[in-house]
Amino acid sequence: MQGSELLQDPANRRKMDRAMKLLDSDITANQHRACEVFSLMQEIQGKPAGTSRIVNLLPDGNDPRAISGQRCDTDRYTSVVLIAPDLSGSRAEVRRLSGALRAAHQRGIG
Repeated sequence: MQGSELLQDPANRRKMDRAMKLLDSDITANQHRACEVFSLMQEIQGKPAGTSRIVNLLPDGNDPRAISGQRCDTDRYTSVVLIAPDLSGSRAEVRRLSGALRAAHQRGIG
């Protein structure tokens, strides 16, 4: 990400610097900070501040090979990936992945 055009923006550069400082700190002593790093990474990509969940078509929406979802809140990080030969990236597929992400995250919290 260091060579990315996203970091040409001074606000994004500050967010990245903050994320790096958090990673350099004793992040295991405060797991909430890990979710703060997750949120900062989403902000750098243009998502709203405080974003705790993201779903992406991989490699892109034109020819998706996978749908990936991540969520970080309640001091818990969860990642779910759906890989299938005939994905279309439809709203229905994204909703299914989102539901699986939500269920997996809830199970992890207990």
